[in-house]
Amino acid sequence: TGPARLMGKHLQFACDHTFTFECPLNCGLKMRKIDVEKHLLVCPKREVVCEDCGEKVMFAGMAIHKSKECVARLKPCGLCGELVADKDMIRHKDLHCQSRLVVCSNSGCYKTLPMSLMKHHETFECRRTIVYCRVGCGATMYREKREYHECKICPKRFVECPLCGVKVRSEDKVVHMETECIRKNVDGVGGGGEK
Repeated sequence: TGPARLMGKHLQFACDHTFTFECPLNCGLKMRKIDVEKHLLVCPKREVVCEDCGEKVMFAGMAIHKSKECVARLKPCGLCGELVADKDMIRHKDLHCQSRLVVCSNSGCYKTLPMSLMKHHETFECRRTIVYCRVGCGATMYREKREYHECKICPKRFVECPLCGVKVRSEDKVVHMETECIRKNVDGVGGGGEK
């Protein structure tokens, strides 16, 4: 209430119930002064915190932030396709990606393969992997030397007795020929033959 001559100014500048107040965040909406606080809670230009990365973002731009700018948004790795947070992508590609190329860790082998295949290569295929003799002598060697070792020089390999043809271990051949071979005394071979 007040004098009629002041009513125009009151409505224009002081009345809390006229739609003459502009949003303080410049969203373009005009409102009553008494509604400003409520509007600020829903204004599209209000700042909100991204729950993924913690950055303050304008509410109206949150969808774009989450899809294009947020460092916590998930993106597919260009090598393996796994979904990884944008902020962790470099670390993923350098240390964890199973499709990143790595060099064989065995000395002298320079083969480059995806990480997912390297363990199999190093364990079962690499010529420079250290392996044990499969015949049982306990020797270790490079995989590329194992076949030669097992067939030609391993003391536990089986060889044929030149006298009787029985298969005996290489390390036992001489003892076999001198003491066990059924042909050791035939034709003067082996121990002292019959006269």
